[in-house]
Amino acid sequence: MDLAKFKPTTAGEHLFQLLLRELVDEDSYRQLSTAAVLDIGGRAEELSDYMLGVTTLNFLARLIKKAERVLAIDDSTLHHGAMIQYLLETVGLAKRGNDLHDRIVRMALDAAKNSKRPIKDSAKKAVRQGRVEAPCYLCGTMCTHGGADTQAIRYEHIWPASYGGNSTPENLLPACEKCNEKKEDMLLWHTGALFSFVLKPDPSADEITSIGKREKIARRIQDILREAISSGCTLKDAALALGPADFTSVTILDTADAVDYFNFNFARGSR
Repeated sequence: MDLAKFKPTTAGEHLFQLLLRELVDEDSYRQLSTAAVLDIGGRAEELSDYMLGVTTLNFLARLIKKAERVLAIDDSTLHHGAMIQYLLETVGLAKRGNDLHDRIVRMALDAAKNSKRPIKDSAKKAVRQGRVEAPCYLCGTMCTHGGADTQAIRYEHIWPASYGGNSTPENLLPACEKCNEKKEDMLLWHTGALFSFVLKPDPSADEITSIGKREKIARRIQDILREAISSGCTLKDAALALGPADFTSVTILDTADAVDYFNFNFARGSR
């Protein structure tokens, strides 16, 4: 399964890949990717990847939020057992003959502990490489350290802080205010607004401007994920390898088809 082939650096990513590898076997994935219903409309590959990703990410998000609640229990000796009970009774994940439940619980608790931790000044300095100015990794807008509020560098968690994204240089890149605001806690590209627009074939320039910033960010994150999977590298290294995109220069991939999330891309911006 390709989604487990990029190099994880955060607690949330490690948990995500554990869930993929241990809970989704090859037969299940093959059945999903070849389901007849996905052939409707010619988007079988894209939608099977979407369904696999969003299902796993939904479980990951629930695990982390449950772990956050469990961590509020004063007696830390009860944390592990409470999470095991959640897996067995609420989720219905049957016990297996290995330590899978224990590994899931340990990783979920670790991800919850790492969620929303503040970014240290030393990490911010490392991310901008000591520079006063740095480009947004998504759109290329130049941002300034210590500048005016709307132009100041935002330190973007590539894997969201609220879902186990560590506040370390390996999971941070400089971003502009608008991209940081629109990306929010998007998990990969699967939780972007994928079905918020459909334009007629060969749309006008004015119609193309109706594609929102969040959709463009999700599309770019999908490119970053593909690069990370192809190269077996981290999401950060993939983002740096691709460089920012020119969100103002939209390209329609198939001009004979309606334009949805899967039928556009954009030109590469300046690094």
